[in-house]
Amino acid sequence: MHGALFELGFILLVLFAGGFLADRLKQSVIPAYILIGVASRGLVQGGQFIGTLAEAGLVLLMFFIGLEFSLPSFIPGWRRTVRSGFIDLLFNFPVGVLFGLLSGMGTLHSLYLGAIVYMSSTAIITKTMVDNRLSAMPESAVILKVLVFEDLLVAVMIALLAGLGAGGGGLAGSALVMLKVAAFLAALVFMFRKGLPYINRVFAVESSELFIMLGLGFVVVVASAGSASGLSEAVGAFVAGMLFSETAHKRRAEEKLRPFKDLFSAIFFLNFGLGIAYEGIWGVAGAAALLTVLAFAGKMAGGWAIGRSEGLSGRASVGVGVGLLARGEFSIIIAGLIPACMDDSGLCTNLPALAAVFVLVTGITGGVAMKEFPRAWFWYKGRKSGG
Repeated sequence: MHGALFELGFILLVLFAGGFLADRLKQSVIPAYILIGVASRGLVQGGQFIGTLAEAGLVLLMFFIGLEFSLPSFIPGWRRTVRSGFIDLLFNFPVGVLFGLLSGMGTLHSLYLGAIVYMSSTAIITKTMVDNRLSAMPESAVILKVLVFEDLLVAVMIALLAGLGAGGGGLAGSALVMLKVAAFLAALVFMFRKGLPYINRVFAVESSELFIMLGLGFVVVVASAGSASGLSEAVGAFVAGMLFSETAHKRRAEEKLRPFKDLFSAIFFLNFGLGIAYEGIWGVAGAAALLTVLAFAGKMAGGWAIGRSEGLSGRASVGVGVGLLARGEFSIIIAGLIPACMDDSGLCTNLPALAAVFVLVTGITGGVAMKEFPRAWFWYKGRKSGG
């Protein structure tokens, strides 16, 4: 027990050091936490205790994503949001799938890679946008619209991939997974709609301590119910957050539960890094570099198409693509669900390492590119016009 307690203390201290350094360098903490996990391999054993904390981090991450998604706010202008989101999907999901297939991976693992490549990082992009006062840029609203679509689609992707990974392949298996999602969602919607006044009353406790206990217990129980229904804890937590956003206690939940989400999600990213061996990273460096180039090209092309469809200028359309380059939490969540390979294909067995390197590179360079884009565009136009 003392060893586990010391290990937890060590993890918290190294997470602080990495997060502090990333903050001073004005970078996202997500790549820093993954790197710390990779560097701590051998020093930290992990095990069931850390794995449970990491699982709690995943659940809270997905709960907060659902909490930020409000159906009433999605309905106005939903057609344009769906159109922009589908353009983003069509330009980027096939990149990862084709890369996996051409690399010799099976269909299932290629689909996982497609999802990893497709998903932009809401956390990195919105933080960069706020920290660098980019919210007033004309492309910012379009970027946020695409992120909302991705936030909603990630739960569906996780459910489908988890179902396919469990052996329910083919159209029939996919249909069964979606029926389970629909049934689970319908049951929770019915419970919330009929019992919303009672739910509001139950959560109306004055004590912050009791509210935190009740909130965390609610999230974990609903996530576990999602898992028991044949889905994943992540989907259950997302649905719980989406429905809880309709209660009178959304703001209080965001305020009181956010520190726990930040803490446990940091352990989740570190735990992912703990599973990546050094030799695995070097073995996928070339593939990761090529995949990054292709993924950046997909986001830039898709961003241009989205911007023009929204009537934006050329500069703002390029800005949409730049703003969507960073990958992060979603890619790691999906990578953490990858099933074991049935063959000895090198890239397949090293897919988590490939995902880690991909997120590290795109998370850092994407954030920097978004921050420096306005200045770089001004310099480029000045050189082009003034010589």
